[in-house]
Amino acid sequence: MADATTPDAGATGTGMADAASTGTTSADAGTASADAAPVDASATDAGATATPSADAGAGGTAATDAATTADAGAATADAGTTTPADAGTTAPASADAGAAGAAPAAGGALTAERIQLVGESGQTMSLAVRTPLGKHIVRQFGEDSNVWDTEQCTLERGADGAWQIVPEPGTTNETLLNGAPVTGPQPLHEGDVIAVGRAEKGIARLPLTVRTA
Repeated sequence: MADATTPDAGATGTGMADAASTGTTSADAGTASADAAPVDASATDAGATATPSADAGAGGTAATDAATTADAGAATADAGTTTPADAGTTAPASADAGAAGAAPAAGGALTAERIQLVGESGQTMSLAVRTPLGKHIVRQFGEDSNVWDTEQCTLERGADGAWQIVPEPGTTNETLLNGAPVTGPQPLHEGDVIAVGRAEKGIARLPLTVRTA
């Protein structure tokens, strides 16, 4: 009686070759988190590929052994994207963000009863009283509000009645006025640009232009 067991390749002279190629790629991008999203975060996607191979079996019968494997554990992408504004985290400003600095307009400090902040897309916010600015209040101007701290700076009137910007100490990213870091109270002029970022890298996020309302 014939033995139904599969012959051992080498005992019967018939060999079986099995080729399977697998490709796994992993990408790891740094993740940064603080109270605000630091302005330097990026994410890289990783994919895995596999190649099937054909194999000729014993007795002249052709067989195709396709082995496609994707190692879920090896193909990983650590997202280093900025966190949503609600998450309460702020990541460093990324180097691809453009600087939004502008020279102050000529003239004295603003003394108007009401001023406006104007976003890049034309959104406006009117202020008539002392107003702390942070990620929640500037959210209407765009997603880059996530690089602002909950309390980034304050716009208020000084003793002379002129509007000024006062930075909040200890923020994750710098408060910028016309591209320069604000380290103490500074008067506001028509056309000044307030933003958040890193002055030394020329990065300014969510620029808001000061106008008389």
